[in-house]
Amino acid sequence: MARNEAHAAAPHAAVAARFRHFLEACALDRAQFVAGVDGAIEARTLYPILNGTRRPSRALAVLIERTWGLRADYLLDGIEPAWSGRPGAPDGGPADSLTDFERELLAFARRSLDNVHSMQLDLERGLQWERLFGRTERLLETLEGTKGDDQLRAAAVAMVFDDCLRAAAAFERFTVAIQRRRALQLTLAYFDWHLGGGVRGSGVGKRRSAARRRARAALGASEAEVSSCRERLEAILALPNPVTLLSASPSDADETLAAIVESAIPGTVAVGA
Repeated sequence: MARNEAHAAAPHAAVAARFRHFLEACALDRAQFVAGVDGAIEARTLYPILNGTRRPSRALAVLIERTWGLRADYLLDGIEPAWSGRPGAPDGGPADSLTDFERELLAFARRSLDNVHSMQLDLERGLQWERLFGRTERLLETLEGTKGDDQLRAAAVAMVFDDCLRAAAAFERFTVAIQRRRALQLTLAYFDWHLGGGVRGSGVGKRRSAARRRARAALGASEAEVSSCRERLEAILALPNPVTLLSASPSDADETLAAIVESAIPGTVAVGA
């Protein structure tokens, strides 16, 4: 147990977490990072840095700051702000034309990598909502052009309304899943950053290790839930327009209905007709 505690409590866990967040914020994998620093470090030497058993050198941290704008003091010691601004940006460049709101967003992102991560999540949610809303607008446009008696139009209205409810419910589930995953990520960060030391082999240490294991297991389940929600949203976006059922041939109507039914089954992806 003491060995496991020592392994979990990496001496540079906080630095490793900031390094991982940096790679994620800049959308870099290990190979891209090595290429970006022109081979100043080998990919295999990144592993001990990323798992917290080795501290990156200040020379590497300064090179990262000059290349990507992440401040060396933040990477090594957690001294904010995280970003110094993108290197090489000319004075009087596009930033001068930013609105106050855009400047506020930029300042928010530069204060910490956690802020960058939060903005990435908000952007993903916003993009998904934009796509779902665009689909709804197209359905409503089709509805406006629906001709026929009152009973036929009422059926079309009901199908569009049901489609909108399905999309809204899927988006709500996606949002909740992302927030749950974020909470679990922060819980593990708390373990790694603040509970890495302390008494080992004691009752407190055992409970701490058990809690960490439960949190990691819950995070794994949460990651699977987020992936499932993404698949569900893609299935809904790929659905054919339900209003076309009203004028479709029997075979085409069967195919459309099959796609709609499949979209309600977790783990399946409907294909638009």
